[in-house]
Amino acid sequence: DEDCRAAFIAQQIARIFERLPTAYLFAGDITAGQPYLHKDDLVDAVVRTVDRRAELPAETVLLIGEEDTPSYEEMQKRIGRLIHGEDWRTLVLPKQLTKLGAWVQTEVLDQDTDIKPWMIENSDDHYEIDISRAKTLLGWAPRHSLLDTLPEMIRRLNQDPTDWYAANKLDPPVVAASDPEIEQAERRLKGPLERSKEDVEAAIKRHRSRTLWAPMTNAALGLWLATSPMTVGLFDPVAAAIPPALGHAIAEPQFRNAGLGVSEIVSGLLVTVFALMGMFRRWRWAQWVAASLGLW
Repeated sequence: DEDCRAAFIAQQIARIFERLPTAYLFAGDITAGQPYLHKDDLVDAVVRTVDRRAELPAETVLLIGEEDTPSYEEMQKRIGRLIHGEDWRTLVLPKQLTKLGAWVQTEVLDQDTDIKPWMIENSDDHYEIDISRAKTLLGWAPRHSLLDTLPEMIRRLNQDPTDWYAANKLDPPVVAASDPEIEQAERRLKGPLERSKEDVEAAIKRHRSRTLWAPMTNAALGLWLATSPMTVGLFDPVAAAIPPALGHAIAEPQFRNAGLGVSEIVSGLLVTVFALMGMFRRWRWAQWVAASLGLW
């Protein structure tokens, strides 16, 4: 389609776009090519087949695709003109040398390559298909052609290289610093902000409203902590004997319990106060105070 989404074509375009050394090389007959089919034409053929299923034989073999098959050389030149404004020169290499280069790239240099050995073996194959049965039985013919769709593919590539690479399952970071991406970034910097200050403030308020449960939970825990001394009886009289302390003086149990109770009450009240204060944006520092009190 207009975003390409055809692996071999996308890789060919990417090599020329990046001016990779492999973009200038080919192993095989550069006058050979393979037919392609636009996605919309494929859908049209399927719809026509379903609509005419009662009229078609029980078993029917149909070939669908473009009748005119552009050669690899023609594709190279057309892509080169569209991207760089120049006729792309392509050198033909012996197949054995190409296989050796692919092996060195993958096995020695440990680099990924989109050129596989089976591609090199089949690089001389040229296909042209006869769609006369599809025309006769379905009344179908392709309404798109690869060469006519290429300009729109390249336009979308130049408009946003990283998105185009991602859509075609290539590596977007490779083109993140390309000229179109830099120009796009410069245009964004010169233009207005994507979101106004009011939009940002509204987004912050919405976020805070969705997270108010956290300080409210802390406030509830603070109240529980403040009331826990009464519920566990820390201020009740203690009649237990004082355990031995190896010669160290130990305060009476009721004093120790009272001190612990006062500490929990004060801590709980402070946690509650600072948790509630932290609900307001101007006192957001209070959240850190509440967290520190919790650790203490």
